[in-house]
Amino acid sequence: MKQTYFKVKSSAKSEELLHVMELIKRYFTGKVLDAGCGTGRHLPLMPEGSVGLDVDATILRKHKKEKYNFIVADLNAHLPFRQEIFDVILCSHVLEHLLDPNLALSDLNRVLKTNGCLIVAVPNPDYPFFNFYNPNWKGHLHKWSFFEARSFIEEHGFTVDKTFFNYPKVKNKLFGWVWNNIPLIRFLAPDFWFVGKKEKACPFNQKCSSSIKAVT
Repeated sequence: MKQTYFKVKSSAKSEELLHVMELIKRYFTGKVLDAGCGTGRHLPLMPEGSVGLDVDATILRKHKKEKYNFIVADLNAHLPFRQEIFDVILCSHVLEHLLDPNLALSDLNRVLKTNGCLIVAVPNPDYPFFNFYNPNWKGHLHKWSFFEARSFIEEHGFTVDKTFFNYPKVKNKLFGWVWNNIPLIRFLAPDFWFVGKKEKACPFNQKCSSSIKAVT
């Protein structure tokens, strides 16, 4: 697929962010890629010049933001970047939508610098208050438990150093830290957030099928 590039020049209205981003945003330093950025709502938390990547050009053009670059590209294909170009990569609620998350994660490894930071979020398939894998939701193709998701990330050359969980509607950073330190809170969390470091290169499109499940 031919890739399309354009720079954003105007700001969009503010958008609501998950409260867990109050804890995650401190990792956004250096050159940052938001892989699967959608409307680019996380970009204002990142340094100027950070890159938002998404397959939907219409959404990117509609939600232009000053001082950030948008790239139209498909995470199901080889990314249009040279290797080890980014310091930090965010991949929030994307892997479960992809035809081949193995390919995507191995290519994110390729474009992330050694010792760079990868942040991945996926839904909790066992969340007791909502079914993210309802048959009517056609977009979710894969699912992982907490430990399966962690293993899946680490099989692709990363070491997970920290995990976070989104918390109730209390916009308070201190409350977030307390919430994230409650034992077994992951069973009540709607999603899992993993912060990892790139330890080694991962062969492109490495198949790590032991910890990935297709939604049936």
